[in-house]
Amino acid sequence: IEVGGSRYQATTLVDGKVSFGNLPLGPATLVVTADGFETQSNSGYGVGGGAQLWDVRLEEPGSWAVGQAIILGTQQVSRAADGSDLTFSVDVAVINGVTPEPVENLTDANFGLVPYECGWGGPGDCASDAAGNPTAGDGQYSIGNGAPLAFGLQPVSIGQPYIVGFLAERSTMDNVWDVEGPALKSFLGTPGGNDVAGLASFQVESGATTLTPLGPFTRDGSTYFDAIDHLGDPAGPRPPLLPSLLDAIRWIAAARDTEFPGMPATLLVMANQGLSVQETDQAVAFARQIGVRISSPGWWYWGGSWWGLSGLAMRTGGAIAEVADLRQYGPVFGALDRVLSSSLPFYRIQFHLTGVPGMFVPGGNVQTFLEIRTRTPVLSSRVYSLSVALPAG
Repeated sequence: IEVGGSRYQATTLVDGKVSFGNLPLGPATLVVTADGFETQSNSGYGVGGGAQLWDVRLEEPGSWAVGQAIILGTQQVSRAADGSDLTFSVDVAVINGVTPEPVENLTDANFGLVPYECGWGGPGDCASDAAGNPTAGDGQYSIGNGAPLAFGLQPVSIGQPYIVGFLAERSTMDNVWDVEGPALKSFLGTPGGNDVAGLASFQVESGATTLTPLGPFTRDGSTYFDAIDHLGDPAGPRPPLLPSLLDAIRWIAAARDTEFPGMPATLLVMANQGLSVQETDQAVAFARQIGVRISSPGWWYWGGSWWGLSGLAMRTGGAIAEVADLRQYGPVFGALDRVLSSSLPFYRIQFHLTGVPGMFVPGGNVQTFLEIRTRTPVLSSRVYSLSVALPAG
């Protein structure tokens, strides 16, 4: 572990645990190595006062290059009048682990729902009402054996022009621009025809959180290359996400309404942090009201993007790719144009949930998990969080 300009090294015990004491406070980089596994390095840590527990999962060599699933959205199919059961569909695109080419040979046996404990509260619970209050009580819904009710590969469609705005965090806690920057450049450097892109950063300046548009919305994304090079420059403390998220929604909506009317607008969030239940509700309500989808290549970790950004994306009609290794940003951004233009082939899968009367209510939200179960060279077994927004009508 590197913190405060010094490096501290130790070897784990047989249970895989190691402890460090009397570390200086501040941003930290954690590097874990073991024979026969990929080295894990992450700068997204900070040493504070008191005891802290960090978990690191080591992967087999080359495991980062397995296929990547992109959740394109969820939708209610049917709901019992008394709210006791729900059928919904999820759209999932799968791309090759090294290239953004779609994988189209999976079957329904590769997909299923997995149960989890309720009690998180609000949209993070099994089910909630329009106000975010849990409706599951002490029980939880039943998923049966978790197998799909219906399954099918949806064909490629003609790409539609879009407007996308990138919201990038600048802070000492977000030090992955050596990976994110080239991936973003690769996307913006590809001629997009009628597509439009913009870039803004949010950071702490003079004690206040500031949203900074780094240029106008343009069809020539290469004009942002110099700005991208400086996004990794030393910055201040981690800025809160919600204020800048709301400002960025206004920013892209204003450009859409005044310069590019009729084009679907997506705000893509590049931040390694999540939102609270209340913040998620507020952002979802505003994005829906103003007609902006939110998407994210979310860093895959419990308690951050897993809850905040994935639910935010699915409840606003956006997409989420829960990245488990920074090297996966390349393939994900390589597929981004087809994701935004709705021209990437995907699997549409239906599932059924059974609860108690009053569990699945109009305007509410349901949280569950999708497991992709395969051990082919293309895709490893992974679990993705799903959030299903129920129509108010």
